Amino acid sequence: MAQCPDLGVGLVVELVRLGGVSLKVTNPRTWGHLSGTVTDKRTGAPLAAATVLICSVAHAGTTGCGHLVHTVRTDSDGHYNLWLDARPSPLRITASAAGRPFASKELILLPGRATTADLSLTAT
Repeated sequence: MAQCPDLGVGLVVELVRLGGVSLKVTNPRTWGHLSGTVTDKRTGAPLAAATVLICSVAHAGTTGCGHLVHTVRTDSDGHYNLWLDARPSPLRITASAAGRPFASKELILLPGRATTADLSLTAT
């Protein structure tokens, strides 16, 4: 079970797994939390195992991504989340899934804050 009681600067995240193992992490002050849900645009149903690419827009060049690049997959509820350094903002968030055109949006990730980026994909 993940607990995020306060999303302020210096957040302490506690993760508890089966077996009673606990891990406490204090995120660096420059980090922010990015999360969202990828859904089907027509039905609103969550899309499990969609790929979410997070990259910096600065110095993007011809690839569309700058120096910072992260890739995550959505869980069975279509949700993804990631803690990352907010300094390379703005970020481009791009979601894709098999048989569907990708969808993107740009956002500013703020240090010590939670930002939500939901994306909807159309079926082909």
